[in-house]
Amino acid sequence: MTRAIAYEIKRTFGSGGFAVALFAASALSVAQVAMVSAPFAYSDGWQMWRSGANGAFPPSSYNTWIGLTAYSVFTMMFYYALPLLACFPAASSLCSDVRSGYACQVVSRIGRGRYVASKVFAASLAAVVVIVVPLVLNVVATACLVPALWPDSAESTFFVGPSNTLASVFFTCPLAFIALFSALAVGLGVACVMLSYALSFLIASRFVVLLIPMAACFALQFALQGSAFAGFAPINAILPFQPQPSIFVISAGLQVLAIATLFGITVFQAEHFEGTR
Repeated sequence: MTRAIAYEIKRTFGSGGFAVALFAASALSVAQVAMVSAPFAYSDGWQMWRSGANGAFPPSSYNTWIGLTAYSVFTMMFYYALPLLACFPAASSLCSDVRSGYACQVVSRIGRGRYVASKVFAASLAAVVVIVVPLVLNVVATACLVPALWPDSAESTFFVGPSNTLASVFFTCPLAFIALFSALAVGLGVACVMLSYALSFLIASRFVVLLIPMAACFALQFALQGSAFAGFAPINAILPFQPQPSIFVISAGLQVLAIATLFGITVFQAEHFEGTR
């Protein structure tokens, strides 16, 4: 089992898809720092504070990182492209293996369970890396440029209000706030990977398998927009600046349920798959 997982990890992380996804996500992260965070470091607010003069509450790295700059095109591009970026490294590899007959060869040697488990682990790990590395890069780079001024709920410069999800966490431990929303982003990415895998035994086109998770996220965004459930739309749920209160636990639970269900469907289909299409 360990050898099968190690091989799939090597295969996934050595693929061009992984390199492209990580580069694209990191490029959006760096672009947000260069175009949004960096200018804040030299803003008038900080110039006044450095000189000892009283003035407006200056910007902080806690509200200029990519998760809390809703006005940045790079922020929106990163979060809306996240389902595709998470799937790009390896989500369509199972479809390719099934279509080419490679899956049958491997299954005959190590069994269906080990093969599917190794594929799921490698693809999920790649999704985690593609999401977490750019987020960590962005937070660290922003902190190097903009001072980490502790959030103050009385100041309007912070884009998290009392009604926002996890607002109390943000004002008591902003790093925990960042970590929790990063975990939600990872959960969505892994769920998208599992959706691709669940479809891999049914759809022959790698292109379609790769795009369906993002299309499903967009469809739910459109269907729920403007309703009382808008905050639970896949992409809305992972946006740290979205104003819906008290939805974190429910959103996380829905992600876990989706991942478990789709994994079960994938395993079921693998157990009943007889050969290539």
